[in-house]
Amino acid sequence: MAAVFVNEDLSCYICLNPYTDPVSLQCGHRFCRDCIAHELDTQGGSRVYTCPNCGEEFLECPPILHKKRRLHTVETVPCTYCDGPVPAEKTCLHCDASLCAKHLTKHSTAPEHVLIEPTASSEDRKCPVHWQVLDHYCTEHNVFICSPCYLGGEHWNHEVLLLNIHSVENENKNLNLFIENLRKERQKIQAQIDSLQDSEEAQEKKIDAVSEQVTAQIQNVQRELEVLHNKVLNEVQVQKIKSSELVLDWKKKLEEQRQELTGKICDMQELCNVSDPLTFLKKVMGTDLIGIFDDENSKVSGNQFDEAPISEMLYKELLQFSDGLNKRMLKDAFPKMKKSEITLDIKTAHCKIKIRNSRTASYTANRQVRRACPERFRSQHVLSKCKFLSGNHYWEVEVRGTQCSIGVAYDNIERKTARIDSRIGYNRRSWALGIDDNLSVRHNNAKTKIPTDSPVRSFGIFLEYEAGRLSFYQLCDPIRHLHTFTTTFTRPLHAAFYLGEGSRITILN
Repeated sequence: MAAVFVNEDLSCYICLNPYTDPVSLQCGHRFCRDCIAHELDTQGGSRVYTCPNCGEEFLECPPILHKKRRLHTVETVPCTYCDGPVPAEKTCLHCDASLCAKHLTKHSTAPEHVLIEPTASSEDRKCPVHWQVLDHYCTEHNVFICSPCYLGGEHWNHEVLLLNIHSVENENKNLNLFIENLRKERQKIQAQIDSLQDSEEAQEKKIDAVSEQVTAQIQNVQRELEVLHNKVLNEVQVQKIKSSELVLDWKKKLEEQRQELTGKICDMQELCNVSDPLTFLKKVMGTDLIGIFDDENSKVSGNQFDEAPISEMLYKELLQFSDGLNKRMLKDAFPKMKKSEITLDIKTAHCKIKIRNSRTASYTANRQVRRACPERFRSQHVLSKCKFLSGNHYWEVEVRGTQCSIGVAYDNIERKTARIDSRIGYNRRSWALGIDDNLSVRHNNAKTKIPTDSPVRSFGIFLEYEAGRLSFYQLCDPIRHLHTFTTTFTRPLHAAFYLGEGSRITILN
């Protein structure tokens, strides 16, 4: 392939063609006006604008500047054969002469007469050894050579390319095709950039929403804790008032006893001054000395405040708060949406599955008489009529008996075999919650046991198609989240049910 050189000063970086109405950006790089205007328009959805040449970033759409100077000066070459200054239209490398339109019509059309754009000097187009036109390209040495160099010179018997108008046209076609492929690749990359930008903006909105939700939840918890705090402090104040009132009552009683003792002391001091024995004994006998000494009722403890009721109250309130918080978190996590309209497709039902009112399916030992069709299972399954191709969907199922599985399955799940690997949850095309004496979830035969002590056998199923999540809930009080599968759904899904002997399922309204 002949070498191709693009003059960066004369060609637009975007379209790779000579400039049309040339303009430039602030960084100094030049483009066609239409090319750069279209490029900046495509960048309008992003936060920054970039120069397609150097990648310099601009926070705002950069102004388009006109170029004041000329990009190049056109060389005027006179015709070799005209007396006056008639401009030449072509230069013949073989004749080493420039030709005007008149002499060009009379010029030889032989292949060796190579015509190029008019030039005053053609030395760079001739071989410095043989002074012949460079009409070949040696691919072994990557140099341009003349015919004598190839036929008998140092490049004899080398791999060469003939330079003629056809080779140029072919190279131009190849180059244009290559440029078109590059443009398509650039458009793909731009589309990926735009997609990433949209994804980033959506992610930021989602993060902001989650942050607001978390902040609101924390603020609610803080408000409830503040209420609990005030409630306990109020109880502390009540206990404080009761303790103070009790202490005040004791102080009053003690003050009365103190005054009584003061009176008795005075009476005793007066007795000490009586010298008549008869009078002394009469007064002593008339004085009440009971309760003066060793009065157990007069012993008062200063520690009347009992913190035990406060601790019990705080512990009880915190337990209630924790229980309420857990219930609220489960309630917030539970899907807040209407139930989807789910009905059973009798065309898919196994012959030992009895369908009633399109919402109840039960196992029966008596085979039902049904017409064979491609949709019908040979294993004990039944699917929903509706398909899930997008969106969020929620439904509830009540289960009776054991050996039962509920979940979802692709529309291409295997139906014409009774092998165990065709059962929902045992293959890549289905996801299931198994209900037996215990609970378990299964996909591609990978089983996870779920311990539960609740006898409730009503379950909620929440499908988020685009998000790739399938969640199972046990509808006890409070509602319990059992498990969430995370994957990428690639085909339409159906609600799917497997019924073992003695089992029954009902899709709740």
